[in-house]
Amino acid sequence: MIDYAEKIKKLRRLFSLTQSELADLVGIRRGAISQIELGRQKPSLALVSSLVTKLNINYSYFFEEETPGQVPSEDLDAENEKEIEISITEKQLLAYMYDNVEKIRKSISEVARNSSDVHAEIAENNKLLRELIVILGDKSVK
Repeated sequence: MIDYAEKIKKLRRLFSLTQSELADLVGIRRGAISQIELGRQKPSLALVSSLVTKLNINYSYFFEEETPGQVPSEDLDAENEKEIEISITEKQLLAYMYDNVEKIRKSISEVARNSSDVHAEIAENNKLLRELIVILGDKSVK
């Protein structure tokens, strides 16, 4: 399993940031960074996206299992820090999606419910339109 807590802690240290500085950079509370680094909370996709943008790194860093040579080491110079290239695999992306499956299910259910409501409204409007045509048709004949 991917250790998001360790990945975020390593990134923070690599860029020589305190938890407060990292929290300010991405617009969340310092306590949230602490909870994530302790493994008590998983980072949201919005947080990951913000880290990728603000630190100029690749999304793939968050979805790869750690193997030697893939994780940025603290002794990298400033030029190399931003050139971290790690390929993402379908397996890691699916693992991250699985972690968020409940949110995805709720979104899909809401879309389906809204779609069903729209279809019912269209059917009701069609029925009223047919009735109106019948009424207007009767009046035009007389």
